[in-house]
This record gives sequence, structure tokens and C-alpha cells, in this order.
Amino acid sequence: MTKRHAWYVLLILTAINFLNYVDRQIIITLGPFIRHDLQLTYTRFGWLITAFMLIHSLTSLPFGMLSDRWLRRKVIALGVWSWSAATFLCGLATDFSHLLMGRAAVGIGEAAYGPPANSLLSDAFPALERSRILGFFNLGMFLGGATGLILGGVLGEILGWRACLYLVSLPGFLLGGLAWYVREPPQVVIHQRTPVRALLSNPLLTHVLLGGVITAFSAGALIVWMPQFVTDVRLFRPRDASLYVGAVGVTGGLLGVVTGSYLADWLYARWPWGRMATIGIGLILSCPFVTLSLYTTNHMAMLIYFFLGIFLMVWYTGPIIAVIHDVVPNDVKATAQALYILLIHLLGDTFSPVIVGKLADFYSLQMALLVPAVIPVVAGVIFLVGCRRLKYVMRPGQEEPVEALHDLPRTGTRGL
Repeated sequence: MTKRHAWYVLLILTAINFLNYVDRQIIITLGPFIRHDLQLTYTRFGWLITAFMLIHSLTSLPFGMLSDRWLRRKVIALGVWSWSAATFLCGLATDFSHLLMGRAAVGIGEAAYGPPANSLLSDAFPALERSRILGFFNLGMFLGGATGLILGGVLGEILGWRACLYLVSLPGFLLGGLAWYVREPPQVVIHQRTPVRALLSNPLLTHVLLGGVITAFSAGALIVWMPQFVTDVRLFRPRDASLYVGAVGVTGGLLGVVTGSYLADWLYARWPWGRMATIGIGLILSCPFVTLSLYTTNHMAMLIYFFLGIFLMVWYTGPIIAVIHDVVPNDVKATAQALYILLIHLLGDTFSPVIVGKLADFYSLQMALLVPAVIPVVAGVIFLVGCRRLKYVMRPGQEEPVEALHDLPRTGTRGL
């Protein structure tokens, strides 16, 4: 694959990732309109998020394994078409159960996207650029997530929540077609594949999975409930809440992803623990700023603190997938990332919206959000402790991650 086509693939996949998160997050700021129309409690609305994440996590591993065995571009295209159709059908829902099933179906389509897209990009670019390339790809996540939040609040008042879902579903049918026809980099032919069960014997991967679960719990709850906090506790109008939170999210997210990705690659070129240390430091430093954003009564200070918290927390976005790809053999990269997605969603952000929603119903939304504000410190410590194991990991210029080969023994040989 030429460098020019590699960048074309990156742009297509980043655009799809943008749409992925528009379709995923728009329901959050459509929440007040959906709750009013369908008469939903906080807890029931939380279940709409949980249904998506639960099905998304459970189906990610099968799609990841499929992506390591079939053309990744086809898995990507079919996933995009699937979640776009499901998003359109969500707009037709007439009650809670119909909308719940529609959101679960969106989760199936989106589960087919992340692992093959990240695996394809890791093969298309050099290893030393991995955090930066995956960070660029995940800019689509923050741009799309922020756009979804803004569109939901602004267009929800003008068009209604159903029309918003119809609108955002349409671009996926075109982007899926573009993904179907991209060229993939040459794949390594594996005569006998690494056993999937062997992934869990990798101690560094275990650190990544555990820290990722805690981070996902926190991030998932904050994404869902901060717009509601700004509306219900700080008394912003839904439109203003979506604009301000969306603007803070997109600027803090973009700057944080770029900063974290470049810092991680810069440190990794010098020390093997660079990527893991970037993740841990960012998570720990984010905690006081997110906490302050919940308790200050000054609106401008709240937005500044939340911006700083987001900026630091998202340093993990590019490096964490790069670390996973660094320490596993090429034939299970998509599977390893799918395992990561399965665990962070199933044990992390699948139930955090419901848990925080239940705490908000019993106590207050402000007190409930203190939990996801504080626990990133625990995740940060886990990542920093994991740095000690990185003396075994691939150094720049090596072709294989040493620890991956040691802990994930092959059952066959590799040939081109």
C-alpha cells in the first residue's frame, strides 16, 4: 500500500468514526425530548445507553475474530450499513421497548467497526507512528461525539428527536460503500493462529484491560450525565447545555488526543514505558479538575474545569490501542482489541449510566457524578504500575514485541 492510499484509508475510516460517534452520542442530548415524549425516568433512560453498550460489548469479540480471518474492509462496510439502518429505525420507535431494541441493534453494527479499523490502520503505517495515527483516527470520536451532543440539543428543539435520528443515519450508507472498496495492506498469512485464550496470559495486556475497564466506567458515566447535570443542576436550557458541553468536549477532546498521542510516541521512541506512562499521568491529573467542575457554582469556571479534565483524561485514547497492538502478535490484533472492547464495555460503561442514574434518583445527580470523577485515579495507578513490565516490550526498530512472543506462544509459523 502506498503512503498516499494509506492516508486516504485513514481519512475514510476517520470520517466513519465521526459518524459512529454522532449516531452513538446524539441520543444523550435528545434525552430530555425522549424522556418527555415517552415518559421515561432517569433509570429507564440510562437503560437505553446500557442496552447499546451491552450488545456492543458482547458482539465485539466475534467481530474482532472475524476481522482477523476475513477482509477487514468488508466487516467495516457491513457494520456501517447495519448501524445506520438501526439508527433510522430508532426514529420510528413508539414506546420504550421499541427504542430499547433499536439501540441494541445499533450496538451490533458499531461493534463490527472498531477492531478491524484499528487493525487495518496499524498495518498501514509504521509502528513508531502508531499512537499518532490511532489518535488521528480517534479525533473522529471526539468530533463526532461533540457534534452528536450539539445536534441533539439544537436540532431536537427545532426538528424533534425522531427527525434527528433519521438525519444522522443517512451518511452511513454512502460511507459504507466507500469502505467496501478501499485497498487493504498485505496481510500476514498465519498457518496456525495464536490461541485467543492465550491473550489473557499476557500480564501487560491484563494491566491495560483492568485500567481500561475503570476508565470506561468513568468516561461512559460522564458522557451520558454531564449534559443532564448542566441542564438539571446548573439550570441551562437543553440547547445551551448541548452547545456548551459539546464545545468543551470537542476542543478539550481534540487537543487532548493530539497532545497525548504525540507525547506518547515521543516518550516511546526514548523509553518503552512512554505510552503507558502518558495514559496513567493523564488519568490521575484529570480527577481534580472534573471534581471541581461539579462543585463550582460559577458557570465559566465549571466549563474551564471540565475542559481541563477532558483534555487530560483523553490522553489515553491513541496510546492505549497502540500498546495493545505492540504486545500481541499480528494475527490477533483485531481480536485483542475486541477483547478490550468487550471487557471495558461489559464491565465498564455498559452499566455505569444505570448505576449513576440510580444514585441520582436516590441522592442527587451531583453526588452521583462524584464517583466517575474520582475513580480515574485508580486506573492511572494501574497503568503506571504496568510500566514496570515494559522492559520486555518491543523497542523501536524491532519487528516483534518480546513479551508478546514470550507470553503468547505460537502454535505454528509465519509466512508471507
